[in-house]
Amino acid sequence: MHVSLSQQNDGVSDSSSSNTYSDDIEVEANSYFQRMFSEQLTIDEMVQMLSRFKESSEKREKSIFECMISNLFEEYRFFPKYPERQLGLAAVLFGSIIKHQLVTHLTLGIALRCVLDALRKPA
Repeated sequence: MHVSLSQQNDGVSDSSSSNTYSDDIEVEANSYFQRMFSEQLTIDEMVQMLSRFKESSEKREKSIFECMISNLFEEYRFFPKYPERQLGLAAVLFGSIIKHQLVTHLTLGIALRCVLDALRKPA
């Protein structure tokens, strides 16, 4: 059974990315999503944090950024199962990541493909 980022699961997701990042990185990355979905963290705060982590000289923060982007992309396929409020938050975060150029090159291409795919689907 898949546990989405929008659901509480003690900060642990069963997504395949958990094999690429250490458990503590996964837990911290997922905790930020949980805080966003529970409205303890705004989208703007998430974007600012992701921007800081992306440009950070600390390896841990860069890893958290990469893990969060990876998890968001993996989670895309489960968006249709999200409750409306969480889907709206995820959509705004997704768009904000593109708008603020937090993804480039290959990851930008993946993000844009996800957006185009979503636009082709019925509401």
